[in-house]
Amino acid sequence: TAFKKGVSDGSKEIEDKAADAAVDVTPEKEKDKA
Repeated sequence: TAFKKGVSDGSKEIEDKAADAAVDVTPEKEKDKA
């Protein structure tokens, strides 16, 4: 249903935001190695 699709999309969006946050807090020295 549309509702279930909305929940699925919402979860994906939250995961993306969490991944972005994890990158944001990565120490600079760790970024240099990436």
